[in-house]
Amino acid sequence: MNINSKTKEVYDYILKNPNRKIQEISNDLQINKRKVRYEIENLNFLLSLNGVKNRILNIDGNVKLEENNKTLNFDNLLASIEKLSMEKRRDLLVLNLLLNNEFNINKMVGELEVSRTTLKKDLKYINLKYGISKENLSKELSNKNTGEINELEI
Repeated sequence: MNINSKTKEVYDYILKNPNRKIQEISNDLQINKRKVRYEIENLNFLLSLNGVKNRILNIDGNVKLEENNKTLNFDNLLASIEKLSMEKRRDLLVLNLLLNNEFNINKMVGELEVSRTTLKKDLKYINLKYGISKENLSKELSNKNTGEINELEI
């Protein structure tokens, strides 16, 4: 389960637009229906963890949440979720490149909630600044065979 800005966006939408169908939410937020259902499952789990007895109901395709004080407190918790800054995102990419043998662009796009273009720009920046790319890093590590990694300015 991931808590992200999309989770908050779905939650806010449901609060402001009661009794909407999954398809309407999907169209309005420009995400697919499966993602809407996934975010509703995440929200229900988070609501239960935070002692909110209300659940987001999906009855005959209609989605709604009863609003009360605990729901509003939960809203404050979700409001504290923020997207990673460009610097933090790039730091995470450097660590990912250094620590993982495999690097999947599609997976990272989903995890970081950025476009492929943004991710490619970040990888180009990392390659220019540190000389790290997924290709040359794996070659360098296999050539050294010592288990040591050059110091990088992270």
